[in-house]
Amino acid sequence: MKPVCIASTLLFATAIAAQGTAIFPSDHATIANGASYSGNIPYSLGISRAMSIYEAWDITVPIGHQITAIGVRQDGSNASTGHALQLEVRMGTTSYDAQTVTSTFDNNYLTGPVTVFPLGLFSLPNLQASTTGVQIMLPLATPYTYTGGNLVIEWRVAANNNSNAAFTYYVDAANFVSTDTQGPPGCNGSGGTHANLSSSPTMVGGTWSLSISSAPASAIGFLLVQMNSPLVTPFSLQSLVPGIGPTCMGQLNLASFTVNAGFSTNTGGSHSWSISVPNNRIPWHQATMETQAAILDFFAPGGVVVSNGDQVKFGIDPANTVIYAQGSSTATTGSVQRHFGLVTLFQYN
Repeated sequence: MKPVCIASTLLFATAIAAQGTAIFPSDHATIANGASYSGNIPYSLGISRAMSIYEAWDITVPIGHQITAIGVRQDGSNASTGHALQLEVRMGTTSYDAQTVTSTFDNNYLTGPVTVFPLGLFSLPNLQASTTGVQIMLPLATPYTYTGGNLVIEWRVAANNNSNAAFTYYVDAANFVSTDTQGPPGCNGSGGTHANLSSSPTMVGGTWSLSISSAPASAIGFLLVQMNSPLVTPFSLQSLVPGIGPTCMGQLNLASFTVNAGFSTNTGGSHSWSISVPNNRIPWHQATMETQAAILDFFAPGGVVVSNGDQVKFGIDPANTVIYAQGSSTATTGSVQRHFGLVTLFQYN
């Protein structure tokens, strides 16, 4: 019979508290199932040593509060069979961030780590596929006072009841979160179609891909671009463009500064833009870009048609990197997987 750790089992299905629980990355507090998963880290790599780095800017634990439990979240798309572990957990701070953390475990600590869970039994529950994601919480024997700075958690698995072999245990992992919001459809051109403007998900340091389709073919257009100025309730353009059709509505805030960029559509009425986003968290993380296009169409009322408005919010790679080694719980170095995105819960008092 598999041994059971009663104290930890009682906390396996603990619901997210309205206060006292911080979720990392913070943008996944309202996302029940992230875009990715971890099959082995931190608990199911067999005998192993794993370390996870969390950047301070995305840790929402109040400075000076004690972290009393840490947790991971089931990946909602998969079932898993749990096993019993001989586990030790340490915590500390680091001067490294997700991009610079090294492959040498001990070098990543700014000061000596605190053993928050001394070597002992911890049992992972069996998990059924669920869209909500069970929380697997580990109560800390020694609460950890968060003093600010980038945080380190280290898991050392000395044995498991799977003959010490690795097993697959699906826990949630995050990717960058980027949303694209489109306003109401634009007005029809002389051919009866309306131009559609849309953006692909975009992250800081990546490429913003914007495209227009179903616009007048082989035509000259103008792209209006604003930043951090949300789309507005559609308004008439007839006072600005004499004769334009009454269904051609503006969707950008005219009080905001607007960049006007010329373009031309191809023979299929399409055009696309690829724009590099600087790799700077400030001011680009969660920045929004609002766009709307106007295209010349000789036979349309007023000679112009407009697209819908489009608003994209830029995401960012998770500020989290893991280092891991299999076969030893005291390994000196490990493999590095940057921006891993391990969804992690911190209960605090």
